[in-house]
Amino acid sequence: MKIAIDVVGVLLDNLTTFIEIYNDNFKTNYVKKDIRYWEFFI
Repeated sequence: MKIAIDVVGVLLDNLTTFIEIYNDNFKTNYVKKDIRYWEFFI
C-alpha cells in the first residue's frame, strides 16, 4: 500500500481545511485570501 501526502495543494486544497480548523480553535474569521505567505516546514 502506498500513501501520498499532498503538502503543496496540487491534488487537494488543504489550506482551506487548515483555515477552518484554525478559526475554530482561535475564534478568528480568516479566509484563504488573507493568507499571503505559507511555510509548511517550520
